[in-house]
Amino acid sequence: MAEPNSGVASTQTLTLDLPPSCIEWCPSHPTYFVVGTYNLIKDGPGYTESEDNEALTGKKLQNRSGSLVTFRLDNGTVHHVQTISHPSAILDLHFCPLSGAQDILAVVSSTGEVRVVRLDDAWQIIEGNVTTVMTHSLEAWTVAFCPPEPNESQLGVAGGDAQSDSFIVYSGGDDSALRCASCADKKSGGEDSDAAVSLQYPPLNISGHGAGVTAILPIPVRLADGARIVVTGSYDDSMRILAIQPPHETYGLRKFQHLGEKNLGGGVWRLKLIDIREDVGHCRARILASCMHAGAKVVELEGPLHGGDWEIGVLARFDEHQSMNYGSDCVPVSEDGRLICVSTSFYDKRLCLWETALP
Repeated sequence: MAEPNSGVASTQTLTLDLPPSCIEWCPSHPTYFVVGTYNLIKDGPGYTESEDNEALTGKKLQNRSGSLVTFRLDNGTVHHVQTISHPSAILDLHFCPLSGAQDILAVVSSTGEVRVVRLDDAWQIIEGNVTTVMTHSLEAWTVAFCPPEPNESQLGVAGGDAQSDSFIVYSGGDDSALRCASCADKKSGGEDSDAAVSLQYPPLNISGHGAGVTAILPIPVRLADGARIVVTGSYDDSMRILAIQPPHETYGLRKFQHLGEKNLGGGVWRLKLIDIREDVGHCRARILASCMHAGAKVVELEGPLHGGDWEIGVLARFDEHQSMNYGSDCVPVSEDGRLICVSTSFYDKRLCLWETALP
């Protein structure tokens, strides 16, 4: 599939107070979205833009601050709602995907701190517990997880009074490693009852990336052999499609295969699922990719569920950003096929609203 000759035009552009690093729409309040910002505190007149980029990617330690900025989309116009200052820079944020908890937002900062906030009238901050399940030899840049499937949660692992449900955590970092671990959510009892989760098998290393792993997107579909589809982004400008067998279903053995790969022209920093359609033996997914200096792109993945190669094509692109596009997100596709997106760029502190028609 050939990439479109021209990019999509914005309908509104805002300039933020601080450089934006991440963004996500709230699933339970679909007219609201939150932007995380990243501010490098300048040391003096010798400061350069390259120092800012090194700090963002974890290659240089600097004093940093940030904020959480809430916006509302009303009648095609973005309005500022609230700004909450943060003592460290915001690197990533995600709303909880579980039903009944979709107004809870997890925030990762430059100091490694994880905080939890809830989208309510006051935006009160709720402290959360942190449990380390795996590490990288260099900086960890991104994390994602698959919650238990209905049939998995019914097969809880019982041991004495302890009961747990298996779920999978993926992480990626500067060491070019995609790591995968099966964990158990500890419900009650047992000697380790104070721990939030337990690690069922040693984490697995999934090879094949030519540079740091910057984005991980598990797709809610399985192949016929039970492998989960995971899409990744990397500093080597490529998007990859992987089929990974859950470690708790292989007794800790590493089983995976590469299904597809495409160069998107820029480092693939973040990936957001737009929609997915599964027919008999076939799957199609559309994804919004934040491609750093190459802007934001709407990408389509398509392939068989019985195994075999998948295809990757670019449906639309937005290239008005004048600096690094680290964060983009969208609201659900409307009935007429219109996709509304918000994308950001770092050094020019720009936030752009745009939309495109999807086939």
